[in-house]
Amino acid sequence: MGEMMDKKQICAQNIKISADKIAESDNMAEILGEIYNIEKELENMKYYFRSELNNDYLDGYHLTVRTWNTLQRANVVTFQDLRYVTKAQLEKFRNLGEKGLNEIYSICNKCGLEIGSDADRVPHFSEGDKVVIVTDNSDKIPIGQTAIVTKACQSYYSFYPIYYQCEVDSKAKYYLSAGQIKSLENDLSYEYKE
Repeated sequence: MGEMMDKKQICAQNIKISADKIAESDNMAEILGEIYNIEKELENMKYYFRSELNNDYLDGYHLTVRTWNTLQRANVVTFQDLRYVTKAQLEKFRNLGEKGLNEIYSICNKCGLEIGSDADRVPHFSEGDKVVIVTDNSDKIPIGQTAIVTKACQSYYSFYPIYYQCEVDSKAKYYLSAGQIKSLENDLSYEYKE
């Protein structure tokens, strides 16, 4: 998280430098060049905030108890999980009425998140896959802990998402969604754009 904060601060400083250059310049080519730099830095910042948001739990965003419980039963607990589920699938969740859907849509609109934007990229893990835990709201598993997938399970309340039984240190077993774990084999970390 510290490295992410440093990158965001660098982006903010670069935007301020470009804005100062624009304010001082009369040269249109230079101004347009600085505007381009600002747009590039804003894209970087948007990525950083979204990557942090993906691992955020939805329960901290003032959902009603009924809506949160429905999402938990369907194992949709993070913003990343919402990116994996389509609107059509979300509308089929048992006990999630119009009010609950509107709550979810409102939160996603405020955060600039599109439901189902990664529905075609839901990660699938097999037994024996090594994964790293990227988020956990129970405070029982340290983020960054490696685990092994021991079983893929289907949610009773919806056909999305599959959740995984993961074993940590050959002892504890936890049930985690696809949005809570990441493969160690294909690390798709974002690289800072220069």
